[in-house]
Amino acid sequence: MTEASRPNHYNYTPVEPWCEDSDVSSAAHSETPSQKMSLSALGVWETYALEGEKLQERNETGVLGNTVAYLQSKFSSDQKTLHDDRKKKWAVEKQLVSELRKFLKNGEAKNLEIALRLVYKTFLGPLKDRAAFYLDDHLRYSSGYSEGVILRYLIDFVSSPKFDSEKAQKLMHKTFEFESKTNAIEIPKAVYRLVKEMIDDKAVQQQAEQELLALNGKAPLGRSIDKVVRGINLEEFAFDVATMRWAIGLGLGARKLGLEYFKRKGITGWKGIAAAHGIGIGVEAPLIFGANTAKELFLR
Repeated sequence: MTEASRPNHYNYTPVEPWCEDSDVSSAAHSETPSQKMSLSALGVWETYALEGEKLQERNETGVLGNTVAYLQSKFSSDQKTLHDDRKKKWAVEKQLVSELRKFLKNGEAKNLEIALRLVYKTFLGPLKDRAAFYLDDHLRYSSGYSEGVILRYLIDFVSSPKFDSEKAQKLMHKTFEFESKTNAIEIPKAVYRLVKEMIDDKAVQQQAEQELLALNGKAPLGRSIDKVVRGINLEEFAFDVATMRWAIGLGLGARKLGLEYFKRKGITGWKGIAAAHGIGIGVEAPLIFGANTAKELFLR
């Protein structure tokens, strides 16, 4: 595939034109460095599927997630819940990794991107759709935050004719963003290890080593602060600030009314103050809980 025909993964390009027969029929049967690197990258992809499912399960098994799942089971026509959807989604992801490995090992694909396009051409249904998801940026970005974005950068990195230091740095940058937003551990470790082992650039190797040390609890202060800042969702932060101000304001008002009420009843001193504080907390707590539940439902 020539540089001119290579799709630009940072702009929308339809999937179909990528699947040219000439791209997938010229794969060499001898194992090339790109094939070896692509097979190693599938180890990262497997880690992504395993930890990604655990992270999603953690987010969906709280009070809100279980409530939504219960309501879905009672009112949806097929009685499927978001837990069922999660299991189905990650089962397809794992099957995709398995099929990609087959195309690389049998020599039909010389790198991971060609293997991905072979899956797109060969299969129908969920596997074809999942391959298209990674081939077409529009499908990912249209769903909000680009799920799987580090895998797209991983595919670019291992499918290059030479192991590009710039692409390795972009991959590590996106991995750090992913780490900050999700608190993932094993996925970033797998990416940094791959980069460290596959790239010859000493500066990039050193950067990957520093990232691995950071994940093992030896992060410099600057990196820790950067991770916290990147992990802040501005929409949620603004919502939390507004909720706290609203709840505290109503709580203070309730305390003031409580003090006046108990004073009229002859309850003064520490007993009146304690009782008024109890009323204030009784107002604040349900408001904060209800607002956080609404945030989980509408902002995430």
